[in-house]
Amino acid sequence: MIRKSLVISAVLFVLLCGCTRPRPEPVVRPVPAPVSKSPAPAKKASLSGSLLAGAHRIVFLGDSITYSGQYVDDISMLVRSLAGDNEFEFLNLGLPSETVSGLSEPGHAHDSFPRPNLHDRLNHLLELTRPNLVIACYGMNDGIYYPFDAVKFEKYQRGIRSW
Repeated sequence: MIRKSLVISAVLFVLLCGCTRPRPEPVVRPVPAPVSKSPAPAKKASLSGSLLAGAHRIVFLGDSITYSGQYVDDISMLVRSLAGDNEFEFLNLGLPSETVSGLSEPGHAHDSFPRPNLHDRLNHLLELTRPNLVIACYGMNDGIYYPFDAVKFEKYQRGIRSW
């Protein structure tokens, strides 16, 4: 539960704060008018300067953790509550067992099929969805549940970089 909270917090931090864009200059605001007795409607948070600025369609790619949808729903709910209900379209395109490394272990799915590889479907997904932002969550299946192996890790790194 704590790990899930940390992952959600980290993804939200990157989404809302950005990671490579410079912070926007502070806006000088005029002195507010006196407070009226009737409360004003709550304003939605500005997302300028974040990775979400200018994004409409947000695609989540990943394995079964993404496919299950819990953290995608949590992020969607939080972003919608901050920025407005109709500004974003969230698409969960996670696929159970998927990797970016192309690796698969013997006996996967009782030898009925190897693990799917994102690169076999990525171009088609991007053509169909035309996202403004892609959030990719991979790594759990890429080690094939074996102890750390430098060769497997290199294939995972190549898979991540080859987009």
